[in-house]
Amino acid sequence: MGFDLFFNSPYGHRGKFLIDSAIGQAANAKVVSGLAQTLLQFSGSDAAEIVEFSLLSPHSKIWIEEG
Repeated sequence: MGFDLFFNSPYGHRGKFLIDSAIGQAANAKVVSGLAQTLLQFSGSDAAEIVEFSLLSPHSKIWIEEG
C-alpha cells in the first residue's frame, strides 16, 4: 500500500511531476540524494565512483521495477 501511495497518489512521486515537471525533478533529486549513500554501500569498490557519478546526475531517477 505504501509503495503505491509513494508512486501513484496525487501527492506522491508521479503526482509531483503532474503538478509541474520542475517540482517533480526536485522531489526526485531529494529522494535520490537521500538514498545515494546507502546505495553506494552496495556497489563494489571498483564501481563506486561511476555509481556515485550516476546518482549525482540530474538525469538519475527512481522508478518502479517493472520486470
